[in-house]
Amino acid sequence: MKAAFLKLMEIINRAVMIFLVFLLALAFVMLFTQIFSRYVLKIPFLMGDEISRYSTVWIVFLGTALAARGNKMIKMEVIYSMLPFADKNRTLFEWFCHIITIIFFFFVLTYGLNMMKINSMQVTPILGIKMAIPYAALPVGSFLIIANTIASLCTLNSGKEMDPLEKIERESSC
Repeated sequence: MKAAFLKLMEIINRAVMIFLVFLLALAFVMLFTQIFSRYVLKIPFLMGDEISRYSTVWIVFLGTALAARGNKMIKMEVIYSMLPFADKNRTLFEWFCHIITIIFFFFVLTYGLNMMKINSMQVTPILGIKMAIPYAALPVGSFLIIANTIASLCTLNSGKEMDPLEKIERESSC
């Protein structure tokens, strides 16, 4: 069961990574096009602003989900460096941090679902898409953060699971 869950999370994280690359490229192209059209052509490209803004929101939440899987969240490093007892009780402290992360993002998930529901009838001013699509980054990202935090808890004591970003880099360099 644990191995199947970890394998599923690995597949999901790989798909999220591909989607993140796409969103980052899209945001870059939209920003470059917007700058070029505004300063060279003297015609504002308003669509690029909305696309890059909403892409950035998705990038933040999906990227945070990958960071959660690799224990790369800032809370770990700051707390470990500040507390003198962190080295002695590191595993217990990591469990505590992971549980707090799960609780926090559970609230963000429920809040995001409510925000999606409230804003489901609104549309964006330029693209004309439902505002539920940008707001979906909150619950989707929060769900993935919770799932990746649970996966990280599953491999906490084993020490054999590496960061998904490092794993992808090693596989692609071979």
